[in-house]
Amino acid sequence: VAIGGVDQPITRRAEGEKLGVETTLGGLSLDADSRIPTSPRRLAAVGWEHDVDQLSGTLWLPPGYRLLHASGVDAASSTWLSRWNLLSVFFVLLMTVVSGRLFGAKGAAWALATLVLVWNEPGAPARIWLVLAVIEALRRAVAEGRFARGVQIVQGLVAVVLVVLAVPFAVAQLRGGLFPALSEPRMGGGMELMDLVSMRPDAVVSSLENAADGGAEFDEAALMAESAPKRREIRPRAMAAELSDLAEYDASGGGLRSSRTTAFESDPSAIVPTGPGRPDWTWERVDLSWSGPVTRDQVLGLWLIPPWASGLLAILRVALLIGLAGLFVRGWRAQFFSGAGLGPLGTRFGGAPAALLALATVLGLGAGVVAATPARADMPTPDMLDALRDRLLENPKCAPSCAALSRLEVDVTPERLRLLAAFEAREETGVPLPGGGLGESSWLPETVFVDGSRSGAIRRDASGVLWLRLPRGAHEVVLEGAMPPQETVQLPLPLAPRRTLLATAPRGYAVVGIGPDGSAVAALQFVREAGRAPVATATETLAPSTILPFVELTRQFELGLRWRTQTGIRRIAPADGPIVLEIPLVAGESVTTPGIQVENGRAKLT
Repeated sequence: VAIGGVDQPITRRAEGEKLGVETTLGGLSLDADSRIPTSPRRLAAVGWEHDVDQLSGTLWLPPGYRLLHASGVDAASSTWLSRWNLLSVFFVLLMTVVSGRLFGAKGAAWALATLVLVWNEPGAPARIWLVLAVIEALRRAVAEGRFARGVQIVQGLVAVVLVVLAVPFAVAQLRGGLFPALSEPRMGGGMELMDLVSMRPDAVVSSLENAADGGAEFDEAALMAESAPKRREIRPRAMAAELSDLAEYDASGGGLRSSRTTAFESDPSAIVPTGPGRPDWTWERVDLSWSGPVTRDQVLGLWLIPPWASGLLAILRVALLIGLAGLFVRGWRAQFFSGAGLGPLGTRFGGAPAALLALATVLGLGAGVVAATPARADMPTPDMLDALRDRLLENPKCAPSCAALSRLEVDVTPERLRLLAAFEAREETGVPLPGGGLGESSWLPETVFVDGSRSGAIRRDASGVLWLRLPRGAHEVVLEGAMPPQETVQLPLPLAPRRTLLATAPRGYAVVGIGPDGSAVAALQFVREAGRAPVATATETLAPSTILPFVELTRQFELGLRWRTQTGIRRIAPADGPIVLEIPLVAGESVTTPGIQVENGRAKLT
């Protein structure tokens, strides 16, 4: 059971066996899942020990099941009995009487069984049988002559129409009977009074008012979607707890905006049943509705046909359909084409075979004409040239992960910085090098050596990132350059190394950003040790001082059954480049967010 989308523990009182849940005062939005282990024919319509003023339901049937009838309900769509109306019954009885006059009692029984089984099936030939019966009666009544030949021609055309209608229907029936999952689901009919009864009154009135005021059409699909009950998404409790912890920083208000308060949440140690799991598949839909109040003892009966019976009925429909068509074909003369004046060909082959022969001849001539068409070599279109160019310049399949920085060794002195980077490339590609940037505190290499040779295939993009072209394989890249005369030097890492280590003990600088496991995420920061003034050249004596990193830190503490804190960081200066921060923790605080390193009571992040 879930109230407002939150799973609730189900309790039982000591003096009885009844189950229930605790609710609060006010409006109630409750969603419950249950399982019926047996296969009863009669179910409780309400399901709760309370009478209801209004009740509606939706029944989803899996492939292969058919609903004959639903008892104990005022209206049910998409049932076999509900699809019968007075006109359908009249037509079936009329066709039965006509078949009895034409073919006798056996023909009447055959026609009645066939039409009863196939009448309400989608795509089944229905009213064409009456046309065939009228033509058969005319054929028996008229004498030889032009009118008789005209009746034979019309009879042949109607037979072709019957074949066109019956063959797809028979294929669909056999496919759906033998393989139910391949059949098309039968959805409920259009919007009827029962659909409006099952919807919220405000949704119906709003949709009707909008259609009346704006002159727009009545949107049935939108109204159904708006009025349908919202299905609760089943997710593990751990994931739900993580989602409840989410909060986002409100830049306009200058504080944190929590997604929900945790001061009044339920006890996390309570045992919440996960339920049987609600399936998310949809197949044949049946809408159930009651027109008035429904008591708690109201019973709902469902008369279902299992898949094996549906398969037998599908085979029986096809057999009966062929037999009914055979009643009409048996009385025909096999002189349709000869009577139409087609000569010995029609006399020899008869109606249907001659038509198939003519169709095959036409298709063969058409295929010969197509095969004899000479080929032409046209000039390629601009679209074809663009497609060929894109195919020629497309990235390798490994992009954008064609290279990896497996190891980065750092050697820093008061004047220079030397980096040894080990790259592994799956294909010839460009790799971003450590360093670069546009700020004055960014470090740029002066020399780049690849496998001991100076490299010239280096490019710097608009953001200041240095790119180096590497062939396929493993390579060692050495970067070396002077340290900028700044108190703090940033070393961006566009491609995060899998392992970062210090080649020698750092001199003159403290290196920030290397974790105890050798991980480094986005950048390294070199902070000049106290008492060591930066070495300035003649051209750098008048350089402006660099603004130290400055951020605004906001923390919000939620004290409930679970204590937690949300931290928001807003960058103030500098505007560009990475910043490495060390945030002090309060006493007793533990960081549970993955990817954040904690050392000496400080959380380090970039």
